[in-house]
Amino acid sequence: MHVVTRVRLLLVRRPWVWWSAVGLTAVVVGIAVSGAVRRLDEQRRAWGERRTVWVASATVAPGETLLAEARTYPVAMIPAAAVTELPAAAVARQRVAAGEVVVGDDVTPAGTPGLVPRGWVAVPIPQRSAVARVGDAVAAFADGRRLADGVVVATGEEHVVVAVPADAAAAVAQAVPGGAVVIGLLAAPG
Repeated sequence: MHVVTRVRLLLVRRPWVWWSAVGLTAVVVGIAVSGAVRRLDEQRRAWGERRTVWVASATVAPGETLLAEARTYPVAMIPAAAVTELPAAAVARQRVAAGEVVVGDDVTPAGTPGLVPRGWVAVPIPQRSAVARVGDAVAAFADGRRLADGVVVATGEEHVVVAVPADAAAAVAQAVPGGAVVIGLLAAPG
């Protein structure tokens, strides 16, 4: 008689053998799952205290409404400036990638001139064929010298508004009326 036939015949005559095998398998799987859960809890405790922060749920460009969700992470993994309370209708100051922990410099409340970094001044610069977009890092040049590095905070058909450090704003603004200011795109870091 074939082995499979013998096993089937044994199981038909003695169903307790089948149910014993099922019970033993369930116990072994239960012990394995319990051990895995216990090890996972130990790993979580090893990371220490946890805190809830906001994480971008979609990639947004500067000036767009930020889409974010609250997530809990170990404190050791959270940036010091992480946002724990997201302002209503928060707007991105800079590009924020999906899954990125949102920090204070990434957002501003809607309706505020938040694209201009704190302590900087926004200067409109006439540019007929501007290639810069909001959020681009740029350098302002006039008369063959570099006046300041800045960031584009707005664009129009005839001008680009560039935020520059306050100590360089006067030099940039002084060069604007003569049409001497030209902006150049800076390479992204990295």
